[in-house]
Amino acid sequence: MSQDQLIAWIQSISADESFSEQVKKEIVAGIKKYAQQSGSAVTGIDFFDADDADDIKEMTMVDKKKSKAMFRQIGIKKQQDYANNEPGAPGMDANAPTFKFKLNIQGMKGQMYPLDNVDKSWKIAAVKELFLEELGDTAAAEQYNANAIHKWQQTGKKIELKHGGQQMKDDKTLEFYGITNGLHLPLILTFKVNGGAESKYDSIEDEEDKYRTRKLRKKKHKGAIKLSSKPDCIMGYNDSDGIPRAEMPCGCSFAADTMYRYNKSLFEKNFKEVKPVCPMIKGSQCKGNDNQRRWPWGLVFAVADLSQKEIAKYNKAIENRLSGSKNCPHCDAVTERPKDLRISRVRCAVCPSFKGDWCWNCLGKWKSGGLGPVCGNANCMAAKINQVLKKENCGKINAPQNWEIKNKGSEIPTTRACPRCFTLLEYVQACKHIYCICCPHEFCFNCLGDWKSGSEFASNQCGHNKICGFTAIQNFA
Repeated sequence: MSQDQLIAWIQSISADESFSEQVKKEIVAGIKKYAQQSGSAVTGIDFFDADDADDIKEMTMVDKKKSKAMFRQIGIKKQQDYANNEPGAPGMDANAPTFKFKLNIQGMKGQMYPLDNVDKSWKIAAVKELFLEELGDTAAAEQYNANAIHKWQQTGKKIELKHGGQQMKDDKTLEFYGITNGLHLPLILTFKVNGGAESKYDSIEDEEDKYRTRKLRKKKHKGAIKLSSKPDCIMGYNDSDGIPRAEMPCGCSFAADTMYRYNKSLFEKNFKEVKPVCPMIKGSQCKGNDNQRRWPWGLVFAVADLSQKEIAKYNKAIENRLSGSKNCPHCDAVTERPKDLRISRVRCAVCPSFKGDWCWNCLGKWKSGGLGPVCGNANCMAAKINQVLKKENCGKINAPQNWEIKNKGSEIPTTRACPRCFTLLEYVQACKHIYCICCPHEFCFNCLGDWKSGSEFASNQCGHNKICGFTAIQNFA
């Protein structure tokens, strides 16, 4: 049943007190509007697969009362002749060049900006152009036009987009970054900080989302969610419970509420996770291979039935973990500190100058002199690390004999601060290569140099093929 056939069927339904001619007109108008905005037709199978009136409300853009009336008519139709009229879904191949989808961009203060009718062949410059046009800044948008002959005069007007912690280049397509349909994390609008770890996890739930029922929304994520006949791998829900489960790439089965709780735990109990992995034990409980067990965030968010507000907040946390970015405490813009910049006193390039400098570590107002890391705020971790790193407090071990270092067997501290985010890390075992648990930085525990693979190193770099010298106990001014 195509969209035209679906509309014809709705118009043919006999009107009654709850399903009047006016209600039918509003539903038909809503279907057409939804199809135009989403870039895909609403078909009979979409209606017949609806789990409840909320799904109908989404596709018809009418209020709850009218969507309930429509859902009741669908139930009557199913009872009458569903077996003979089960519709066929039109081709919705997300990989087809003509497939259109909605692209979300997360901007200032976490606000979501949807760009409609985008496809995978769009270049990032075209995305920026459309985004700026939507904001009404046509002058800046023209700078990204493929035919523009002008050069940027004000770099402050330029925008940058990130996806998965990666800066997106203007000449690359959405497909280059793995974005081929609407099931993706929002792109992040970023700004640079002028220089001079991830913030503590804040609860993402609000009262509206905290108590709502989570469910699998097949229409909203058309073609992305595949139903499973297996019991829920964690909670054990099965068909007799009436709770649908999604089949994940590894073959495991998760209900929407189960996935929501798992996703939430990734952020509350794990401060470095950037890739969701199936929580079931590999081999005995999960038969998938390593690639299948690593799930895309977009699918996790879809199965968990996250709201736009939740997606925006989780996405912010993911981007901060991937790229070491921070949100400006004044305007909430996503900011980046250049990788070669180690000072902690920064100023947002977006905010007016009177907003003042702030601390990259605690996000508080800068109160002391100098460039940091000690900012003068008592609650800043940088104010306490020197005490912890003192010789009498940081612990000591003999440098392992299997390390590629000049000081084998000599005394070294067991505690170091990450040179980038100042997280305190205690050495336990294995090699000198350290991966910070709170930011993406990798460094050498012996010399504190930036970690690099290969055989050629700059003076501030280290790796397995470099015999390095010892850097003394850290002390930050």
